[in-house]
Amino acid sequence: MDDDDANYYNDQIKLFEQNSEDMSTLLREQLSVVRSSLGAVNNTLADVEYNEKLLKEGINKVTMYMEMLRKETNEKVNIIGMKIEVEEHIVRMNNAIHAFQRNLDRLIDSVMNAQKGSNTASNSFPNYPDGSINKECFRLS
Repeated sequence: MDDDDANYYNDQIKLFEQNSEDMSTLLREQLSVVRSSLGAVNNTLADVEYNEKLLKEGINKVTMYMEMLRKETNEKVNIIGMKIEVEEHIVRMNNAIHAFQRNLDRLIDSVMNAQKGSNTASNSFPNYPDGSINKECFRLS
């Protein structure tokens, strides 16, 4: 091997060493970038976990509130239903009382007519075979 070859090989070795140093520097820089990226990803994952927890708590609160509203609404609907049913019974009772009052008035008129000696007593009050007053007026259910 001659001097030119030796110089060539020396230059190539120096160039290789220089490239190796550049490569090491580049790898260190890349490693630093990867570390910071992983740190950012880790922070993002921690934020996502925290937000997930907040979201679950919020959903639970909304679910509990909706359940409370549903129960209150059901209670109010039940109360309204009972009120309607009671009012229907009151209307039926009023109808029965009015029918009873009309029949009582007829009975009184019949008795008064009978005391006067009038023959219209049997015509003014209906004759029920079983002796009852109009059952239709007293139907409560």
